Amino acid sequence: SIRRQRQMCIRDRSKALEIYKFNELTYPSTSEGLEALVLPHSGLKNPFLYPEDGYISSLPVDPWGKEYIYENPPRKSKKFDLYTLGADGMEGGSGEDTDIGNWMQ
Repeated sequence: SIRRQRQMCIRDRSKALEIYKFNELTYPSTSEGLEALVLPHSGLKNPFLYPEDGYISSLPVDPWGKEYIYENPPRKSKKFDLYTLGADGMEGGSGEDTDIGNWMQ
């Protein structure tokens, strides 16, 4: 199902964020975003630990072609917020419009 697919993508990106935090001692900021998992940025504390091919190969998109939303500091979870707003791109909704986030896992 699409819901399961979104949950798996969020789980995989969450694992990459955990490895990033292990190496950098912090999660990327909202402004650094998920791009920090694809390409190294100038603010890295330990650039020598950055994987040659990045933590992920490309920025994730949801089943509707929209980028996942990443926020740190988080509003809904303890570590970071990583979510999709569903097919309608708006908060709330049901069915394909349901929001799916890492705090729901």
